[in-house]
Amino acid sequence: MSGILSGTAWGVLTELNPRKRQDFDFLVQILNIRFGSAELSEMYKANLQTRVKGKDESLSELAQSVRKLTRLAYPSADSDLLYILVIDYFIDSIPDSEIRLRIWELGLKTINEAESHAIRLEAQTCRKTKGIPSINLHSMKVV
Repeated sequence: MSGILSGTAWGVLTELNPRKRQDFDFLVQILNIRFGSAELSEMYKANLQTRVKGKDESLSELAQSVRKLTRLAYPSADSDLLYILVIDYFIDSIPDSEIRLRIWELGLKTINEAESHAIRLEAQTCRKTKGIPSINLHSMKVV
């Protein structure tokens, strides 16, 4: 088996004592522990639980990352559950607590809605911090 292993799997093999390397069942067990889907799923869940938007990361990039991590963390979940989990993890990963709260209060049903509202709220927050007055287009009259 050692002849077909490469990369990280080869690294796992080289860490074993020579006698254990000859035991096929043991090798399969060790490789399953290291690369098995249950362990990877737990790793992705941990990543999701600690995921926070990076300083130079856009909300669209964050949403895409959360979508991917959620699919990897919950590979057997049905699509309805995944939709809920993606929204929850996305909202939790937004660093601005005011934006997080406002998105939660809206009770949005899709990640696309949550993403677009978060982008809008982030833009408003950015305008406020720069002292740029907000324009309310809904109250303007067209002549």
